[in-house]
Amino acid sequence: MNWVSLLKALGLVQTECIACQREGHFVEQGYICGDCIKSIKPHHPIDYVHIDYLSSYRVFGIYDGVLMHAIRSIKFDLNKPLTKRLGEIIKPYLWDYIGQVNPDYVTYPPLNLTRFWTRGFNHAELILRHAGVTPVELFVRKGYHKPMALMSKEERKEAVEMFRLRKGTLDLVENKVILIFDDIITTGTTISHLAKLLLMAGALEVHAFFVAKDV
Repeated sequence: MNWVSLLKALGLVQTECIACQREGHFVEQGYICGDCIKSIKPHHPIDYVHIDYLSSYRVFGIYDGVLMHAIRSIKFDLNKPLTKRLGEIIKPYLWDYIGQVNPDYVTYPPLNLTRFWTRGFNHAELILRHAGVTPVELFVRKGYHKPMALMSKEERKEAVEMFRLRKGTLDLVENKVILIFDDIITTGTTISHLAKLLLMAGALEVHAFFVAKDV
């Protein structure tokens, strides 16, 4: 057994694409091969449902296949290189929507401190920056709840109450149009609560853009 095989057996090195399992060296792409990266295309869901407090929202694709693998790897495998590739992929579609709603600020949901310390970065912020958007931090999140992806619908309703507007943001959002960016829309509970906070603080409109819809 050579060194690469040994490291792979120990789980210390990734030598195959996490989406198609093809062998190769895909560090630059975040361990997803070039063919799989190219396969990530917009697939706008047709079953848009109303989300309270949002004036409008857009979804880039479906949380399935390579896009699902990419998001999971970023969030749970701390795969920072992939935030760059994903940001570049969604960039033209995000900017097209930005051109339509013309927001004064683009923001994103915060992580709780435990998740941020564990991961070391907010994936939504990095994806935005790699898409050429400079976001503004408008929210904070209190408490130490488990990841939203692992919560039931009822648990999500309780957890979103931990989101608050940052101190000093009232003057920023008053009479402004705000766009909230997030990776996945599942129930819409989180984004609805954040939009409500902004509207209560005097925002004119709140819109949202999601990388993927969980089906």
